[in-house]
Amino acid sequence: MIVYALVDYDNIKIHRRESTIADVESNLVYIVDAIVAACKPSMPDGGELRIRFYGGWINERGYYSQLAEWLLASIRAIRGLHGAWRVMPDLAIALALLPNATLLGSLRTSQPGLRQKMVDTMFAVDSIYFANQSGGHLLLVSDDDDMVPSTLAARKISKNMLIAIRRRPNGAAINDVICNNHGIFYTHL
Repeated sequence: MIVYALVDYDNIKIHRRESTIADVESNLVYIVDAIVAACKPSMPDGGELRIRFYGGWINERGYYSQLAEWLLASIRAIRGLHGAWRVMPDLAIALALLPNATLLGSLRTSQPGLRQKMVDTMFAVDSIYFANQSGGHLLLVSDDDDMVPSTLAARKISKNMLIAIRRRPNGAAINDVICNNHGIFYTHL
């Protein structure tokens, strides 16, 4: 069984300000453990877990951010077996539908203060793309209300949406009733 796990990294990590690569590694372990725990009840025999981490990874000039470099170095440590799950992590630098079209400027540095751009849209488009994949399950990890429309659309397209994970408990967000009515129940990190 394949599970496509889409992770809104900056929105879900436990160390909000990473100052070392050890902080990044701790975040990754935390996220992978949460995803594996969420999958176990439905798929106790495990399977393949393809995790895509979304964030501001590449600036306007095509350079990886410091965080992206730390993540690239750290995801090697979480790749492999985690109990019955084969974890295959990757940074989302392109749409899943167009994997060779690396998008520049997901991190904007040209004005004061760093800003993410296109990240929520990439997450939403990929949610729909993976919802259309037969034979796999979709797991969405984000605590951003901007993801609610694409989460609802993905659920409508595919009943194989396994679960949605976020920081707030189910029932705590303003659109949880409509999500619950359409079969989306959030697991609390």
